[in-house]
Amino acid sequence: MNVSWLISPFKSILEGVGKYFTDKQTNKHEISMAKHNARVDKIKRGDAAETNYDLLALQNAASSCIDEIMILWTLGIVTLLFIPATTDVAAQGFVALGNAPTWFQLVFVGGFISKLGLRFLFNGRALFGKKVGSTGT
Repeated sequence: MNVSWLISPFKSILEGVGKYFTDKQTNKHEISMAKHNARVDKIKRGDAAETNYDLLALQNAASSCIDEIMILWTLGIVTLLFIPATTDVAAQGFVALGNAPTWFQLVFVGGFISKLGLRFLFNGRALFGKKVGSTGT
């Protein structure tokens, strides 16, 4: 007696269920790979934009003396920190800057970042062995 006609519907159902789970796993893997590739592309685009911005800032600095003034001012403050008679005055300056309104602190720091091409410091990179920012990804 041939009972294949009785088994055939169950065989088709099992094959369909197996195909469903196989396709689901394949789709899940493809979506995961697409997300990964999108993240990689985003990072690459961000690095290119960041590099272009910093290069533009450095090119603009070539025709301006503001960046030299900012660097000399910063070196002057650092120098004051190493002279015992002026250390307290320099430290008080940092306290005063810390007490300034947040908007002023952002403008102050933003000026240095923009003028000196330092945006890279705020994208999770290390400076002197310490991480200074986060990628947000």
